Amino acid sequence: MTTLTPPYRLLSLGDGDDVTFTASRYELGDAADPHGLMGGRGRAPMLRVWIPGSHTGSPDDYLDFTSRRLIAELPALLAEFAGTGARIRILADGVPPRTIYTVAVEPA
Repeated sequence: MTTLTPPYRLLSLGDGDDVTFTASRYELGDAADPHGLMGGRGRAPMLRVWIPGSHTGSPDDYLDFTSRRLIAELPALLAEFAGTGARIRILADGVPPRTIYTVAVEPA
């Protein structure tokens, strides 16, 4: 598995919040203690999704996902839709650690 390096740009959505993005590519890997809760000793699975121009205007901008449900669900969608212009919307219901995410794809 690929080791994803800092800086981590972790998805953070409150109850009822959503994010919509167009992905150019993605990488599944792991990260060293991305939430700072393991005393720097542990590793956690992570999905990094490149989202051109979303935050800084840079073509190398990305978001990091650590939710196990999103890590399980998003790669299949991203394999089909990354680079196509389709928009992916993620809606949060509830608060961590019990957040339920709903994922929808809006065609290009």
